[in-house]
Amino acid sequence: MDTCFKTRIDVLIAVLTLLVVVVIGTGIGFAQSTDSEEIFACAQKQSGQLRVVADLRECQPSEEALSWNREGPPGPSGMVALQIVQQTTDVPTSNPSFILASALCPSGMNATGGGFRVNSDGIYVKASQPIPGPGVGNVTPVGWHAVFAYLPPIPNPPPPSTEVTVWAVCAGTP
Repeated sequence: MDTCFKTRIDVLIAVLTLLVVVVIGTGIGFAQSTDSEEIFACAQKQSGQLRVVADLRECQPSEEALSWNREGPPGPSGMVALQIVQQTTDVPTSNPSFILASALCPSGMNATGGGFRVNSDGIYVKASQPIPGPGVGNVTPVGWHAVFAYLPPIPNPPPPSTEVTVWAVCAGTP
């Protein structure tokens, strides 16, 4: 083989390799840094398969065109304050009626949870649940309450009353 011919083939291969690297590199750079603030995609209507496209006109009739922003609006601020409030109540043992004990969050705070503690045997807990906020349909809890009754153990005589404590975990936002 002629040395001149072999050198030309080597130069041609080198030029083609360089051209392929430049074209691929340009394509990757374009895909990663586009000026558009939106992302476009086509979703297959039956399977839900999603493919990202440069233009929504690339979507087929069997696909739904979708677009969304690269960066959405800022979300709400998070919790800025956390406080546990508690309320201790006496449950009379002489009259086995139900007693409602509540722990309310300070103004501007909402309950994220709550609970109770009983200090003696014989306390029956009928309910332990959040207190909904004021107004029709308001389900944002503003505290926690529990309903108690004393059921005396047999044969021990009951004390005059016993304590129960209800607490609410309250969180506030700006």
